[in-house]
Amino acid sequence: MHGITFDIAHMLAGTLVLVSFMMLYQDRLSALLNIFALHALVLALSLYTGSYIAEIVRAGVQSVARGQSEAAAALGLNEAQTRKWVIVPQAMRIIMPPLISQYLALTKNSSLAAFVGFADLMQVSGTILNQTGAAVQVIGLAMAIYLVLSLATLLVLRLYERRFSWSAAR
Repeated sequence: MHGITFDIAHMLAGTLVLVSFMMLYQDRLSALLNIFALHALVLALSLYTGSYIAEIVRAGVQSVARGQSEAAAALGLNEAQTRKWVIVPQAMRIIMPPLISQYLALTKNSSLAAFVGFADLMQVSGTILNQTGAAVQVIGLAMAIYLVLSLATLLVLRLYERRFSWSAAR
């Protein structure tokens, strides 16, 4: 089972999100699965990001020395207690920096939603341009929203990291 999971995660992590989206939303496949463009996008982003996060967590947990588990067993901790009190706290120091990067990448990759609604976006932009002539302001607003979302994601994850002192740079 481990081999199959590992292969699927590497296959999904090795593709572009756009490729995953296009594979899920081909005409025949979308008709067979009865999914809409937004559903295909959410599924593609979930599979893509999930495969990276799975590898990050796996690598973080495997980086904890086996002796730590043996020491916990010698102290009388059961497997669940060992995971909760010994393995996870040590693994989180390694997991958090790439996990933060992956969540920021998810924020950026979710801009593919614009690809899904591109025709609608262009129609609305054309209407705004024709009525107000404010195309630069509309594009500026979209860029500002994207920047705020990225910075908010970074801030929340940095506060979370600082709260639990998992950063090795401290």
